[in-house]
Amino acid sequence: MKILFVTCKAADYISSVLWDGLCEVLGPQNVYDAIHSPQLHPVKGEDSNRDPNTAVGRHPGAIANYLRDENGFEIMVMNAAFFREGSMGQAERFRALCRQDAAMIYVNGDDGTDWGVTPPWPIDAFFRREMVPGFPYPGNTHPITMAAPRRWFVEMPVERDIDFLHAGWYMAHPARWQIAQKMFSTQRRHHSLCATQSIIPYSYWFSMLRRTKFCICPPGAGSDCLRQWEALACGAIPIFVDHPDRLGDLHPQGTFTIKDVDELPALMDTLMDRVLGYDMTGDRRAMWENALAKHTTAARARQVLRSVNAYVPV
Repeated sequence: MKILFVTCKAADYISSVLWDGLCEVLGPQNVYDAIHSPQLHPVKGEDSNRDPNTAVGRHPGAIANYLRDENGFEIMVMNAAFFREGSMGQAERFRALCRQDAAMIYVNGDDGTDWGVTPPWPIDAFFRREMVPGFPYPGNTHPITMAAPRRWFVEMPVERDIDFLHAGWYMAHPARWQIAQKMFSTQRRHHSLCATQSIIPYSYWFSMLRRTKFCICPPGAGSDCLRQWEALACGAIPIFVDHPDRLGDLHPQGTFTIKDVDELPALMDTLMDRVLGYDMTGDRRAMWENALAKHTTAARARQVLRSVNAYVPV
């Protein structure tokens, strides 16, 4: 099975998640990048550890499988991000490289209800990053969220010396800077780290998460932020701040969620008391195992393939 993957050169998080997952499920030799997005391909000697987006998309095996003279594709996956720089005419040319009976999948990674440009030809399955209740989406529309690559899941260390960790570009959402102001206003003392700019190398970020008990997760580009999947893959328990109630099945026993940043110090005090008197290793492992089973990039890829009844390797 050959898949033609169409997104913009800058890509986006959903593109990265699906690209990584499809490469893992089908093999990188069967997934072709239509316009050779640099963010989806490892470049020898280039440091790709700075941007979470490229850390997801740069599947280790996907080095040279971008479109040259191939045709006869059985599935075309088109991300709405393509239309940031592409045209409908270019999209039509990509479609002409597919078999007549090829399945067409359209993915929109934006939030809300704005679909932007939608291909005029029949679409077999639509995917939307967030489904707004009651909105009349096109037929056969499915929700899809970000996820963590399986390679991020390593055996969890039990000993963790960082109580709370918060990091991220503070301009992305107002709550990020507000968290930085509030998280050290607790009654109890804690051993925690906070960074409000992209000053932590991404390769080092994972080692920090694996030392962390709780990772504070404000919204990113919408309610589904990659930070929650990073945390879960590394065994850190996420604390959701100012998120809509559309977080999905993260943990069967529930998560720690507050609606207002002002509530954060009190929650941190409560959690410090709980950590001192209760071993949360079991909770942490349950979250980790649940994410590994349901929220990997491969799981997202299988979801997309099953939507058009494609063969999905075990």
